[in-house]
Amino acid sequence: MKTEIMLLNLFLPRTRGECIAHFRNMLQLTQIELSRQVGMDRSNISKMENGDITVSETVWTHILNRIYRDFDIEMELPFGDFRNTIELFIQKEYETRRREDKWNEQRLSWEQETSI
Repeated sequence: MKTEIMLLNLFLPRTRGECIAHFRNMLQLTQIELSRQVGMDRSNISKMENGDITVSETVWTHILNRIYRDFDIEMELPFGDFRNTIELFIQKEYETRRREDKWNEQRLSWEQETSI
């Protein structure tokens, strides 16, 4: 129950890229500052946040560690549990969106077939 409450308090976005942007803003970091911390070009941070490229493991782990430490989540649960909970939440949301997308595609297909 504590984990769900903490996630609700974080207003967790639905993708890793959106989480990076959200957590970066919570930490009051610019893309430039984050890029320097992880040794990466700022444009790559932007592309990750926008979903143009896959979020690197380095950036993902770094930002989760910063949130975990800076917001004293370590007092509530181990880092592995924190990370797994966030990743399960994102994965569940991703799967739900995929099911909804498939349903919408199927519905459009049916509608097109019946209108012909």
